[in-house]
Amino acid sequence: MFQSSNSASRLFLLSFASLLLISQTLADHNDHEKHCQSDTDCGFGATCNRGICGCTNKEQVFVPEADSHCHPLGTIGGVCKYDLQCTKRDVLSRCHNSKCECYDTRNNGIDVIKEYKGTCYDGTAIDEECRDNNQCKAFIFPEEHVSCKHSSNENKFLCRCDEGIKCEHKSGNSAQSVQVGYLTIISIFGFMALVKTMF
Repeated sequence: MFQSSNSASRLFLLSFASLLLISQTLADHNDHEKHCQSDTDCGFGATCNRGICGCTNKEQVFVPEADSHCHPLGTIGGVCKYDLQCTKRDVLSRCHNSKCECYDTRNNGIDVIKEYKGTCYDGTAIDEECRDNNQCKAFIFPEEHVSCKHSSNENKFLCRCDEGIKCEHKSGNSAQSVQVGYLTIISIFGFMALVKTMF
């Protein structure tokens, strides 16, 4: 009975959080829209499509809060003038000092964001969730021995190191070393050392 109630509470919280995220996404999207009735209502290089100004060139983005013109989409490290030029291609980026750079746009720079092969990735580590191989390689080395693999036990994708290979976490000052197959032993020794310092 208690377990069912706990599960229902967790489901409610997840649903509520999802609704908040969707609402925020829609709000952000609407901030970058300019309503129109014809092409003349839009700026240079833009057209009116179903009541919204936009760019016919897919490599451009319409920036209504600036000059209502179409501007080239930015790439990480490339030239930009407005944040939207960067975030339209990669949501985890911004325009800073006239260049697109990786940045935690969701939490105002709190989380570590790294660029890997032209894409921005949020932090992960061994046995943590991932979206693809490159996300794991951005934060863990040696890169050739780490990948994003499905875990049937947890029913999610996690960063895994090849068996018998020592992997280290790139971000932060404290590198985390993991020897696959000996993770349990390392954890036990760590716990024993912690207990020793307490007494």
